[in-house]
Amino acid sequence: MNRIIVNSRLNQIVVNFYRHQENTFYQNEILELAKYFLTLIAKFNEPYFMHIFYSSIAYRGIAMVHPFGQERQEEFLTKAEQLARNLKGNTELEKMVAADNLYTCLQTMSKWQFHRKKTKESENYLLEMISIDPYDSIAYSELGFFYIKTESYENAVTQFKKALDLGPPGTGMNAYYYAKCLEKLGDEPNAVAMLYQSAEIDSQALSPWLDLMNYFGNKGQHHKAIEIANHINKTPILMEQLEEDEAIIIQNLIK
Repeated sequence: MNRIIVNSRLNQIVVNFYRHQENTFYQNEILELAKYFLTLIAKFNEPYFMHIFYSSIAYRGIAMVHPFGQERQEEFLTKAEQLARNLKGNTELEKMVAADNLYTCLQTMSKWQFHRKKTKESENYLLEMISIDPYDSIAYSELGFFYIKTESYENAVTQFKKALDLGPPGTGMNAYYYAKCLEKLGDEPNAVAMLYQSAEIDSQALSPWLDLMNYFGNKGQHHKAIEIANHINKTPILMEQLEEDEAIIIQNLIK
């Protein structure tokens, strides 16, 4: 089976899914495309490294197609996970590819389990991601978001701090959510300092500036709130991101 054809079909499904996932008419088209794709995956049945690798990716991708229903989606994800765990490389490159595929699969499985309200299983997948690569910030970020969703802010702050220390990707984002967790824990001085750091790391991020503006406004430090409003107003990339009500607040402050 030509893997180029399989990749092409999977790309079609992904593109159509994201463009038309809210459209019932296109959902039927996506479902039919996915069913055809399953017949292609079935031909990837030989125990070769690349066959197992592409099959694992394919089942993970096909699980996005909601019209299959949760039972079949879980079946596809379980298959993807089994293949990922069974993928063993002979060369150093193959071992790296296998580890990266399993890493991504664990991330997907965690999100799926959380969606199914299986929070412990979701957490365990993220912890396994960290055990595979303890120097990648992504898993720590994901675990931080998990703890935010479960309102375990002390755990969340630890994970975002670790992710921030490890660096890219998402350094500005990790700094921002580290600040938000500090705020939840009542550590306002360090939360404010971290919001400024987040804005410095990612100069295009609007959220830390809005949070700082609101914080100082609520504290009665209007000169600082106005200073930030002026900064936003003079920065086109930030102004472009404002909602209408936010833009009105900015204009009212700087008058």
